[in-house]
Amino acid sequence: MFQKTIKKEVIFRGEGIYFKDKILVKCYPAKADSGIIINNQKLSIDKITNENHTTVFNNQENKIFLIEHFLAVLFLLGIDNLIVEIFGKEFPFFDGSGKDYYLKLKDLVVDLVPHKKEKIEIKKSLLIFDNNSFILLLPNKEFSCLVITNFPHYLFWQICKLNNNFLDIISSQTPIPTKILKEEDREFLRSLGYFPYQNWFLGNGKFVYHKMFDLLGNLKILNKDLKTKIIAFRPSHQLNLKLVKKLVDLSKGGKNGY
Repeated sequence: MFQKTIKKEVIFRGEGIYFKDKILVKCYPAKADSGIIINNQKLSIDKITNENHTTVFNNQENKIFLIEHFLAVLFLLGIDNLIVEIFGKEFPFFDGSGKDYYLKLKDLVVDLVPHKKEKIEIKKSLLIFDNNSFILLLPNKEFSCLVITNFPHYLFWQICKLNNNFLDIISSQTPIPTKILKEEDREFLRSLGYFPYQNWFLGNGKFVYHKMFDLLGNLKILNKDLKTKIIAFRPSHQLNLKLVKKLVDLSKGGKNGY
């Protein structure tokens, strides 16, 4: 499988949910083996933290919040090399999903022949856990992913398998904890189809779909072709990043399988 980039510049404009600023994001084609470059910094796990229920990219100048939705779309489209300039403290919220990113990028993806993707091949089981949650990786010739959760309805289990339903996954809206919201934020979210539930504002699409979306966005930090079957039970940003850090540690020394 060849590495991919985009064939021309694309621009996103929107507003943030955390800082309420107007944001401009410019994406440019990049050469093979460049990786994902954000404001002149290469995406890597050592620049990533988990804050306020979102994934944060820490460059040399500031923090950039809500990066996981953008990265999840790159994962699903297979984009390995991209130069990104972002003017703002967070990626645009749009409607809380990855739909806007997907619609602008999907027809711009091009192969970088003959450069092959770097891969991580899981050859034996790997279990990462955190409290009552876990992510299990099993040997598999291709990438597959299954997410299981019982939030927000604790008596009912939701299951999502990554196959032909990726459009539903991309379009699912992120849950927002009410404690970070002001009253004007709540009105804005209601206009997007959100509704209050317990201590959260929930949007359209199954909650488990967005948990899958977040997991894929966090896995994109690796920026490699994963050969494994993933079973994620009640995953979180914290648990996802714990898995990514473990895979990075295991891959040190130039190995591409373990």
